[in-house]
Amino acid sequence: LAYMSLIISPVVMSFANVVFKDAENKCWFVSVSQGLPKRAYWLGTVLADYLTITIVLATLFVALAMKKPLLWPTEAYPLIILESAIFPLVLTPCAYAATTMFSSRETLMKFFPLTLLFGCGVPTMGIYFGLSGLGGSRHDVSAAALGWESAHIAMSLLNPMYGLPGVLAYTAARPQRTVEEFFVSGALWPVVLS
Repeated sequence: LAYMSLIISPVVMSFANVVFKDAENKCWFVSVSQGLPKRAYWLGTVLADYLTITIVLATLFVALAMKKPLLWPTEAYPLIILESAIFPLVLTPCAYAATTMFSSRETLMKFFPLTLLFGCGVPTMGIYFGLSGLGGSRHDVSAAALGWESAHIAMSLLNPMYGLPGVLAYTAARPQRTVEEFFVSGALWPVVLS
């Protein structure tokens, strides 16, 4: 789980870097002034970035499937695959928006990895340990369990970088018996709220 932000960071940083470099070099402005529709520029950029991160996530999923780690039961794979398809659609605009928050590419490259670590890695690990520290019971209704479930839902709603790591954390911390149980459990929140 902790490696998710490390796997995603270089890819997402490259998206932000390319968009920042295009703005810096006025590539977008020149392309549009030469007749390229704005929609075509952004569609091409988004499709290229979506395909790039999808390949990275597919590689991650193949590694998960081949190793069969004890954390993720095979019944969770359909939900993980579904979120893997949705997650890049949320993460890519997040990377583009990050380019507006930094004044230079150097600053972007220094601080964006920290943003990804604290936006993706730390909340995911906290919620994973909080949920798994409850004994792994699927039907725990104690105040602590409800608190961690609420934190999971809040992160799913408020943090665009939490989607896939949140699904992985929940499915590892709260194993279910069937595919259907995963689709009606709290593991579905990041998918629905992405």
